Order: sequence, then structure tokens, then C-alpha cells
Amino acid sequence: MKQIEILEELRDLIPPLHDMELEQLHRSIDSTSGPETPLKVWKEKNILIDGHHRYAYCTEKGYDYDVQYESFINIDAVKDYMILHQLGRRNVDPKTASYLRGKLFKNRKHSHGGARKSSGHFDHLPTSTAEQVAQETGVSEKTIRRDEKFADAVDIITEKASKGEITQEKKKEIMSKPKSQIIKESKPQDDKPKKEVKKVEPFEKVLNSFKRLSYNQQIKAVESINTYWENI
Repeated sequence: MKQIEILEELRDLIPPLHDMELEQLHRSIDSTSGPETPLKVWKEKNILIDGHHRYAYCTEKGYDYDVQYESFINIDAVKDYMILHQLGRRNVDPKTASYLRGKLFKNRKHSHGGARKSSGHFDHLPTSTAEQVAQETGVSEKTIRRDEKFADAVDIITEKASKGEITQEKKKEIMSKPKSQIIKESKPQDDKPKKEVKKVEPFEKVLNSFKRLSYNQQIKAVESINTYWENI
């Protein structure tokens, strides 16, 4: 059998399994001395497109595995297949599903040369890239656009961790937060120290204003205040 190729761009497209999920997968493979599900390979390029964890473990342990070949016209078609295949699995958690939908939308925009806009015709058909992806994945168009922002945020945080800008522990901490917080954490932080705003009570404001007056103006101000209180 020809050596299967690993393309990082495709391997990293799908979020990795959590530690517990990976342990369960390894135990399952050990119990049958190999995976029950065939690995899937891009026929024209001999590149692995499904089963990266299984392939790595089988290679390490020397287990045999079956291969199923699939044909695709280009890498964008491969990415579409991989993402939709993952979304079709029952154990996909909501954050992972959101990330995958966002990546699918971005991939479709890339393959179309940009997002298609609605033409206003044929209401029964999807008229924009976002609407098309929404119909395929069973969510709203607004959700798809929010998913794109979330996918961008996850990729930024992942890149920061890979570059050592943040620790892996920090990445896990961020990724455990709600999606809105993850998006916020991905945005550039203002390095400038914030100026401390001192709370000034109303009387202090008046006193400060009074001190800025000239001597004659202060006398007139005192006279005006006295007159005010005398007439109350």
C-alpha cells in the first residue's frame, strides 16, 4: 500500500479530540487490534481526509487498517466534505459545531471568490452563500455569520498558543468560556495603561471651579450665593 500523505492544512481543519475522547478511541482500537472504521483518503492526491487520530495511533502501534478512497476536484471540495462529515456526527458539541459551520462558510466564500449576495429572486432557493450554508446545516443565516466570527476567534487563539504568545493552559481557559467571551479574548488588547478616573463629588466640583476664579470673581460669587440663600 502506498504511503498515505498528511496535509497539515486538512489535518488542522477539524478540531482535535479532547483527552478523554482520545483515550476512548485508543481503547476501542486496542480492543480490536485496529480501527473498525476505514480511513478515508483523497484518491487523486493520496492525502488523508478522515481518521487522522486513528492513523497516528495505528502507525504507532503497528495495527493494520482499511482505506476508503474518495474523489474530489480540488481542496475546497475536500474541505467541504470533511466539515459536513464532522457535522453529521452525533457527538459534536455546540462550540465545535459552531466552529465547523463558520469554517464551512469561509471555505465556500473562498471557493466562490467572495460571499454571494442575495439577488432577491427565487425565494425558495438559497440566494447567498450564508443562506446556502444555513440551509445545509439547519440553522439561520444570522447564526452562520456569528459562527464565522467565532471560527476566526478560535483560529486566532490557536495561533497565539502555537506561537507561544499564550500558554496551552491559557488557551484551554479561554476556550472554556462562552462564545462571546472567546471572541472578545481574540481581539487585540489595548496595551496602554488606562488613566485612573478620579470620582469627584458635586461639592468638590464647585470648589474646584471656585478656586479657578479671580479674587473679585470669588467675592461676587460669594455675594450671589448669600443672596440666593437669603431669598429661599
